[in-house]
Amino acid sequence: MLAASLHTLGPLQLRIGDGPPPRELTWSKPLALLLYLACSPRRTRTREHLIGLLWPDKPEAAARHSLDVEVARLRKHLGVSSLESAGDQLRLHPDAIRLDLDELVEAQAAHAAALIMGEFAEGFHVDGASAFEDWLAAERGRWKGRCIETLSDAAAWHLARSETGSAVALSRRAVSLDPMSERAVRALMHALAVADDRTAALRAWKAHVELVNREGILPSRALASLAGRISAERDLAPGTASRPAAADRRAPLVGRQRELAALLDALDAATGPACLLIIGDAGTGRTRLADEVSLRARLNGAVTFLVRCMADDRTRPWSVWQAIAASGLATAPGVSSVSPRALGTMIRENERWREQFPELEQADEACDRRTALAEVLAAVAGEQPVLVVIDDAQWIDAESLGALESAVRHASSPILLLLTMLPQPPRNDLDAIRARLGRDWAGASVTLGPLEGAELQALVAWAFPALAAPEQARIARRVEADSAGLPLLAVDLLHAASLGLEIVPRDKAWLDQGRTLDQTLPGDLPDSIVAATRIGFSVRSPEARLLLEALAILPGRQPADVLATMAGLDLHSAATALDELEYARWVNADARGYAYLANVIRLVVERDMVTGGKRRRMLERLKAGPGPLPR
Repeated sequence: MLAASLHTLGPLQLRIGDGPPPRELTWSKPLALLLYLACSPRRTRTREHLIGLLWPDKPEAAARHSLDVEVARLRKHLGVSSLESAGDQLRLHPDAIRLDLDELVEAQAAHAAALIMGEFAEGFHVDGASAFEDWLAAERGRWKGRCIETLSDAAAWHLARSETGSAVALSRRAVSLDPMSERAVRALMHALAVADDRTAALRAWKAHVELVNREGILPSRALASLAGRISAERDLAPGTASRPAAADRRAPLVGRQRELAALLDALDAATGPACLLIIGDAGTGRTRLADEVSLRARLNGAVTFLVRCMADDRTRPWSVWQAIAASGLATAPGVSSVSPRALGTMIRENERWREQFPELEQADEACDRRTALAEVLAAVAGEQPVLVVIDDAQWIDAESLGALESAVRHASSPILLLLTMLPQPPRNDLDAIRARLGRDWAGASVTLGPLEGAELQALVAWAFPALAAPEQARIARRVEADSAGLPLLAVDLLHAASLGLEIVPRDKAWLDQGRTLDQTLPGDLPDSIVAATRIGFSVRSPEARLLLEALAILPGRQPADVLATMAGLDLHSAATALDELEYARWVNADARGYAYLANVIRLVVERDMVTGGKRRRMLERLKAGPGPLPR
């Protein structure tokens, strides 16, 4: 027998050996006979059954002759032993032909998805064979569901590795097979939301709603809930502006597929309390990875609370506890069931709680902060999973950490704690949490390092897709030398290079062993990094530049109203510009205010962009307080 294969998921494609089949095997009847036998149980059918299927209108003698002709034709080209006769039965030998359907069943979703080029036997039909056409229709329905399942699973596989482009493409293929499939539409909405395209995700939802409504069907509550969660996400993406579009392109999460998959696996497996740790030096992307995990958790129905610590939190007892209380906890579902004692504590400590529960403002009952936090988080987790994210946890005060750890570890509902932190200096309380992971506390820990050659080349390919691979590799080597492989700096360099910056070759990386980015001063940075910062600053909106200057003058975390006052902006304009800066990853934010993502970048802006006169005018505005502000 000759090696033959038949691809059925899409237009039928028969191959014999390494080449196409002879023309007579592409005719409808021999191809239909081969397809039907290959898909039959044990690849066996009676002659009578095959005659009724493919030659229903012919007299029996003529129909049997037609079947014999097609059998002889198949044996001629596939081998004499490819079709075996036993009485009235015809059997296609198991080794006569390989089917893509068998590979689809056996392969993992990510690899099986490549086999799906369309619906089963797309466009194929046999005139005058209604029974065969009925069988085709049934098979198309059966394999359509399997293909949608495979494509959706493959999209989820790519999404867990932050390969959003592949996830979106696979999801779109699933939707094209059946636009009414909820599973396919859910996969597409999820992939688009993670790819930072909320508009397209909600457009897919609306198209699905219109389609099912025309059929008299209502979309499911689960899909409507996902649409609601996507709609509720903060829209940080900048609108149209005069600056180049390249300035607003958000880099993909490169080189962190293994770490992201480990964290998401732990997140999905958590049925009770758990802890996730992201450890890495400044600039390695801890915050970006935590934001990615947090987004996935929200899309899956969790409520998240975020605090970004700074150095002064370490010496201010209960400061992070206060920040958690102010992070939206007061309006979370389930809080109304908290005991008056716990509510009394939260109201006494935080203005937002007083606004939310004015009837309890004069409450006499209260309990300690640790007990109150535990009860509030448990109440919220009783409604939906809870994820508390503490960024730069090396600066968390000991009192808040103890209260938070106790609240999470002793919860009976799914409460998860995600900590990002520097590896140095060591902290015994954080090291103790890390030591317990996987032993008496569920969770996972990942450690981030600099990006390496292939990972940086992937970033270059994103920034310069039209360049040939050798040129991309050359740029990647230059970026590696100047950025020391730190994603934060590498992305800034590539943004600037796309806007015209020439990256000059260097003999060696600038970051000496034993030093980290947060120990670096502007004068220690390579000229290309400083130039990239200047270019990145220059293409931001005028309002965003003013806010960056104000935030450079006042180090640390600052609230929006303070920055708006210094910049001479109204609060609405300032909020829009701060969203722009957060999207572009110049600043990060929590309920308490805004801070530079990297202090060394703040120092560059302060040194090179803020003149003495501008510093004086901004500080004078701050001293005068809010009011009619000059523009």
